Amino acid sequence: MGYTLNLMSLLGLSLVVGILVDDAIVVIENIHRHMEMGKNKVRAAFDGASEIGFTVTAITLVIVVVFLPIAMSTGLVANILAQFCVTVIISTLLSLLVSFTVVPWLYSRFGKLEHLSKTSFFGRIIHGFESGLTAFTHWVSGLLVWALKSRMNKLATLGLAVGLLVASFMLVVKGYIGSDFFLE
Repeated sequence: MGYTLNLMSLLGLSLVVGILVDDAIVVIENIHRHMEMGKNKVRAAFDGASEIGFTVTAITLVIVVVFLPIAMSTGLVANILAQFCVTVIISTLLSLLVSFTVVPWLYSRFGKLEHLSKTSFFGRIIHGFESGLTAFTHWVSGLLVWALKSRMNKLATLGLAVGLLVASFMLVVKGYIGSDFFLE
């Protein structure tokens, strides 16, 4: 399309790298789940990719639907963002293609079911991360239980949310966040 590697196209590519990894991880996790059910690598790759296909396609098409109208619009902002949007759309669709072709194929060849022990170096890292994540999850759950426990806690939570909303608007009003293209 005659695009160059400028700031907007590189920004689009950096955004889509995360989307590509996200699509691939969803497919890999489902394939791995099928391997844990006792299926061989090839059958698990086929069943896992086909079972999760609609979900990954829906996630990808939501991103395309968001960026497509911007890419097709006109005006100053659209001229600036068109290359970014087209890069995101094409790369996201290629990400979808890769997650249903290359990822299952590679997993059917090189994937293996492995259980981590707490004695290995990598196992200690993973188990430490899991215990930290569990502690964080319990902390957030406890915070939610506290926020919904009594009427005073609910009012305090509502007051905090309203205060944060007002403070976020004040960032624009006080000039900490600019609004160059917002009013044009």
